[in-house]
This record gives sequence, C-alpha cells and structure tokens, in this order.
Amino acid sequence: MKRSPRTRFVAITPEPTPVVLMNAVKAGATSYVKKDCDLQEIRDAVTCTAVGQRFFCGKVLDALRRAGHDVDRFVAEPLSCASVTLSNRECEIIGLIAEGKSYTRIADQLHLSAHTVVTHRKNIMQKLGVNSTAALVLYAVKNGMASPNHFLFNEGA
Repeated sequence: MKRSPRTRFVAITPEPTPVVLMNAVKAGATSYVKKDCDLQEIRDAVTCTAVGQRFFCGKVLDALRRAGHDVDRFVAEPLSCASVTLSNRECEIIGLIAEGKSYTRIADQLHLSAHTVVTHRKNIMQKLGVNSTAALVLYAVKNGMASPNHFLFNEGA
C-alpha cells in the first residue's frame, strides 16, 4: 500500500472473528466478505472496492454486532493502519471490570476516583470499537486479561 496507495483489497475468508476482521481492516483490507456469500455479493464487494468504497457483507456485519461493535461507526471510520494500543492502566481496568468489580471498588483498589474509572472505561471502549461491558469482558478473556475460571473456581466471586 505504501508503494501503491491506490491499491485496494477485498478480504474473503470462511469464518472471520471480529478480532481477525479488525486486524484485516487495520492491515489495509478495504472490504470484507465471507467465502460462502453469494456470487452477486462478492461481485458487489469487488465493484465497490474498485471505485474506492468500503463493503462488508451482512454476515460480517452481524458478527461485529454480536461481538458488541458499533457497526455504523466502524463502517464510517476512515481506514487506519494504526494498531489499538491500550495503556497498562487501561489493561488493568479492563481486567477488573471483567472480574465483575464495580467502578467504586476499582477506584478504591487503584486509588482513583470513580469518575476517572468511568472515563478510562469510555476511552477503552472507544479504542476497541465496542459498545457494551459484555464486549469488554469478552476482549479481556480473549486477550488473557481475565480468566473465565475466576467465576467458576473463586468462592468469593
């Protein structure tokens, strides 16, 4: 893309996870369709991409919605190759949210105000492109910031 900025890519994969989809877009894919989409939808993706538009098949958009992503914002965002970078504090807060701790308990534990914790949460959600606590928890578990076993084997939970 650096050598040929006008080059555009359509990603076609069997079963994209939201993380794979986000990484593909950040790596330069302009459009994304599932391998089992009908031929017309694949043609539409190629045609739209060729004229500089983004195209995501309905199945991909549904997968994003189920993962808690704000699809309208995602589709409208300009393409960026910048990776999502969370600070150590943001990772710590995600882990504590995933453990089910309240904002006030997190604030007490980290010696912050509850307002600061809420602000961190809002910024984290914006960076990750998610719009629910469930999506944050899923992100935390998938990225090793929290363990699903915490609730299964911790009597104090």
